[in-house]
Order: sequence, then structure tokens, then C-alpha cells
Amino acid sequence: MTGDHHGPDTAAGSRIGFVFVSHVGAPRSEAFFNQIIAGLDDVLAGSGSELVVRVVDEAEEELAVYRHWSQAGLVDAVVIKDLQANDPRFDQLADMGLPFMALTDVTHSGPFSAVRFDNGQAMRDAVQFLLRLGHRRLARVAGPESLIHTQRRTEVFWQAVTEAGVSAAVQVGDYSRASGEAATMDLLRSEHSPTAIIYDNDLMALGGLEAADALGLEVPGELSLLAWDDSVQCQLAVPALSALSHDVHQMGVQLGHALVEQLSGDGPISAIASGLVVVERQTTAAPPDSAESPLHPRLHQDGSGNDPTVVTEADRAETVARQTTPNTDGRP
Repeated sequence: MTGDHHGPDTAAGSRIGFVFVSHVGAPRSEAFFNQIIAGLDDVLAGSGSELVVRVVDEAEEELAVYRHWSQAGLVDAVVIKDLQANDPRFDQLADMGLPFMALTDVTHSGPFSAVRFDNGQAMRDAVQFLLRLGHRRLARVAGPESLIHTQRRTEVFWQAVTEAGVSAAVQVGDYSRASGEAATMDLLRSEHSPTAIIYDNDLMALGGLEAADALGLEVPGELSLLAWDDSVQCQLAVPALSALSHDVHQMGVQLGHALVEQLSGDGPISAIASGLVVVERQTTAAPPDSAESPLHPRLHQDGSGNDPTVVTEADRAETVARQTTPNTDGRP
């Protein structure tokens, strides 16, 4: 089929395509998207639909896969992620007549179907958590700057630290462990080295642990590290990484339901993903100079008037245990 391709009248029997573009230096089985795919597949399988996943190395290959799928009539819709401003895939998929569902930030509005996540509130909660511990020198190791969610996180990071009146710095990585280590080295060797660093994913935070170890810094005694998106690697790290966590599998389930609704009806579908909580493990604590750096009077609440949600590892384990208890239909 060509650009005249259209989805089915209902979602039953449809095929959904998901192309995962590997980030430079990052493993192809990135835990975050594995969990999304698992949740998505749970819903599609239950509705008689099928998920088709491809892994490619470059963005140009992603577009080639879409063209092939469209021309051969192999899928009825696709999921796109890692959106950029004026993302060319919007027009390209429209020209192919291939419906899509986007994973993007809540600030990225428009007449397209999407599951949206509030990266800004999550970043504000992360900063607030570290401020409450007494940190006054913060840093962020960001993912690729071209991505909308990276831009939003960085924007709110600067807003939050400016409002709090604390010093801050940002380094950019590529989501790989090596880039996280290099960025952390640069930050810690700077004139105003941070006492706490927020990373845009788990792999860069693991690289941060390696950098701290190489420099002989005690974590969390001399340096606190906080990863974005919890993972098994965070939990198994030594020391175990504190992390921003949400139910990624449930996000995949939500994405699946939105796709079913999109393929069964008319007009764009919009859904909001659940927020993040801070899971406090062994890499976050008060800074060594906390006794000399009392909390700023403005740090008692975030911009929404609510405190960030913080849970312990035991709380998180109990929640996961409840979520993985089999239901009567046998599915997790």
C-alpha cells in the first residue's frame, strides 16, 4: 500500500508498529522502553491486535521502516517517541497516511494523538527533594538537547534553582553510561562543584557513580546522585541509586488503551500519564556542609503548593509486590 493506507474500522486485528532508535552508547534493551512495550503488548494482545517492534541505529532508518510498513500495509498505526520541536515525522507520517500515537510532554500540544507526561513537575519535585536535604549546589546531566522533554526538564530545572537562590550547572550527555561519567567528571572538577546531581536516565547516573569512585568521593556522604526513571540497574548498583520512579508498565497499558480508542473512533486522543515519585535509596543524603546551609525559607513547598512524593525502597518494594500479584485472569 502507498499513502492511501488507512487504519481499520476497529482496533481488533490491527497491527501497531514501534521503532526503537538506539541511543549512541546505550544498550538496545533500554529498560524504560522494554517496560512500555510490555504494557502496550498486554493491551493489544487482549484486543486481538499485534505489536510489531523494530530496533534501528539511526533516525534515517526509522523513516525507512515506516515507508516499508506503509507501502506493504504491514501496520495500521505507529508509536513515535523522543519528539523534537517541529518534528519532521509528523508530516512524513501524514504523507504516508499512517496514523500515529506520540509519547511527549504535556506542553507539546496540537491536533495529534498522544500520551503526555509532565516532565516539568517531575523535575521540580526532584529539585525540591534535594533542596529539602539541604543541598545548595545542584547540577543536572541532561540527555540530548534537541528532545522536547530534555528542553522542558532543563527549563524547569533552571526555574527551580533560580527561585530557590542556589547555584547550579548543566552538562549534556547522550544517555550512555560513558557520557554520564564524563559529564560528572567535568562537573566535579569545576570551580563550584555540586553536592547533588540529577541525571536524565539510569545509565548516566551509573556513570556518575563511577566518576565519583574514580575521584575518591563518598556517595552519599560527599555527593548525592539521583537518577531519572528507576530500573533494576538502579536497584542493584552499589550503593543503590535513589531514583525518580513511575509505573512505566502502566504507561504502556495506558498507551495501548489510547491506541485502541484511536483506531476505533475519530479524532485525536489525548491522555496524561501518571506522575513520578522519588524512591530514596543509598545515593542521596544531606550534604557535608548542610549544618552551614539551612533551608531557604522559600523551599518549604514547590510551585504547585504540594510537597514532592518521596517513598523508601521498602515502600516501593511493597507497591511492586502488589502490582505483580496475579489477578484472576492470570495476567500481572
